[in-house]
Amino acid sequence: MNNTETIKSMCMYVGLSIVLLSSQLAQASCDLSDAVGVWKIYGVSGNTFNGKMSETDRCKIKINSSGSIVGSSSACKFRDSSGKHELDVDKGNIEVNKHCVVTGFIRLCSSGACVKQIIEHGTLSAEKNVISFVGYSNPDPDLVFFFTGLKR
Repeated sequence: MNNTETIKSMCMYVGLSIVLLSSQLAQASCDLSDAVGVWKIYGVSGNTFNGKMSETDRCKIKINSSGSIVGSSSACKFRDSSGKHELDVDKGNIEVNKHCVVTGFIRLCSSGACVKQIIEHGTLSAEKNVISFVGYSNPDPDLVFFFTGLKR
């Protein structure tokens, strides 16, 4: 096989792959009801300014049919350099579009001080049992998080 034939074969393979992938993506459709339930969320968070991910986090988040996070049924725990800590989940909201993209926020509180964690972008799996998302803290966007959740 010469170089021209190799290039044509590769182009045909790439084109076929794109068609197959786009048809699979077109079949995936989500809505808010797919996010309803209890999620076990795991991840890391920290300050991007110093390049260190300084916490490991785990949360139990309950999402109701309107997309609201039920604070009384949700909580987070984390470990940082000073030890283990717990945070209350005060409130939050999740949105899921038809392309399975997840956005929203989670408000975490400790001793009356609260921080809003903005979910900038996430994805719900085709099976609708795994969620992955990234975001930042408001008012400090240098504090970022990377989470993956499993539906219980």
